[in-house]
Amino acid sequence: MNGLRAGVVPKRSISNFTHLKGIYKMKNNSFPSNSTLEQAIIESLDLLGGEASVKEINSKVIEVLNLSDEVVNLEDESGLGTKLNYRLRWCRTNLKGKKMENVVKGKWRLIK
Repeated sequence: MNGLRAGVVPKRSISNFTHLKGIYKMKNNSFPSNSTLEQAIIESLDLLGGEASVKEINSKVIEVLNLSDEVVNLEDESGLGTKLNYRLRWCRTNLKGKKMENVVKGKWRLIK
């Protein structure tokens, strides 16, 4: 069983991109890997003075990686938001305690 409900088309079958070994190829744009996103988060926090809100970090990551609107607005497979915001949440969680800390809800700081 492939985990799909009858009559439900998986998001991966949408015609504007194809899934290739963990990389979403989208009309000449590739969705960034987790390691690329993590590096961009650290760079963005540094550019923002070492401490910033989630919204500020996400905006700076989009700028730093020069992400297309297509990548930024790609809906997550759960349908509960964008794939980019979902992946950035996981990347921040992965970096927590290693390179950055959660100061208060929604605010992050680089660890020196």
